Amino acid sequence: MIDLIPKKKFGQNFLINEGVQLKVIDALSSLLITNSNPIIEIGPGKGHITKLLLELGRPLIALEIDPEAIEYLQQTQLVTETKNLTLIQADALQLFGNSEVPIVDFVLFSSLPYNVGSRILIETAVNYPQNPFCVIIQKEVANKVLSGRSSLTFFGAYLNLFWTIKKPIDIAPGNFDPVPKVWSSVLVATPKTLPEYLDTTTKRSKAKEIIKRLFASPNKTLANNLRAYGWSLEKIENFLRSRSLVPTTRIDWTNYEFLIREIVSII
Repeated sequence: MIDLIPKKKFGQNFLINEGVQLKVIDALSSLLITNSNPIIEIGPGKGHITKLLLELGRPLIALEIDPEAIEYLQQTQLVTETKNLTLIQADALQLFGNSEVPIVDFVLFSSLPYNVGSRILIETAVNYPQNPFCVIIQKEVANKVLSGRSSLTFFGAYLNLFWTIKKPIDIAPGNFDPVPKVWSSVLVATPKTLPEYLDTTTKRSKAKEIIKRLFASPNKTLANNLRAYGWSLEKIENFLRSRSLVPTTRIDWTNYEFLIREIVSII
């Protein structure tokens, strides 16, 4: 049987600590209590967690970009003796970014590649916001999506429009092979009810671009950021006044959902 060497170009860091693997599965299980959908796993690698996912007893689609990982897994009992597993060689970022995921209703699980993890979650928000997820991601990135933190970023603001997100576990670098330079965290996300201003892919894409623009200069006042849309001073003043906002308003956790909704409605 061939061995599988982790590849930096695919952001591969395999979680090898069995005790931590079980804790991750416990975190995922909290999403499965009221959800019977199949699981999609991005990046099964050597199949360490894939095996545990299959023990949950529901269909599993594993998306793997690395052809050598596909070859490795095809030689294991996971593939040869398991009917519930569908193994697909594919670029998950491309699939999630183009609405080409094999099924519509799913629970997403992944030890996300460090190099594209946040981008995959953004594309999931655009195209599949009603699906829960449990992912392992860099701790620094995970902290950006926790509601109420002192800083609000584009990544955190956008994901929190769609999910209620918790961080049950931090994972030390030594639990992975190869050992990364940073800590990782588990994020568990439960979908929110989609409001009307986010109920289509087009609207969600528009909201994404608005948030990107507003967070390009997060320390600027809302009035200054709105100038980036080419709004006249009169239009900005009317927008703020009609919504009981002062010109020095800055976007933060308490107001950003309201602001995005209002801007989406007129752009």
